[in-house]
Amino acid sequence: DKFSSLQDLATSARSLVHMDMNSFFTTAAPIYNNPEEEAQPTNSWLLDLMLHRNLPFLTEDNGITPPAAFKLLEQTREFVEKVLEALQLYTSDSDYIVERFKDFKKELDIIREKAISKKDKKKK
Repeated sequence: DKFSSLQDLATSARSLVHMDMNSFFTTAAPIYNNPEEEAQPTNSWLLDLMLHRNLPFLTEDNGITPPAAFKLLEQTREFVEKVLEALQLYTSDSDYIVERFKDFKKELDIIREKAISKKDKKKK
């Protein structure tokens, strides 16, 4: 199947499949690499998170509340962990993709620890 956009994919999926448009980790890009096509509307919170590596900047840039930003971070970490587990069943630990997912998880762990330590400092 070919879909013209993420929204087309989400609305065309079988009724038994639940697809949430906000769960796609994407950035705005022209359709089928055609520069003349208009970019698809997407939420770039994950891209912003990786650029800033800081939850407060994420909340400011994307209009996300601090609890929602932390929840998105946690959900993304869980997703990356699940992907890593699945990949490791079929590939070696030295596989390039596995290595990049490990790096990604380390970055998310660092961002999470930084957010938790700031939260703990505010409580004191």
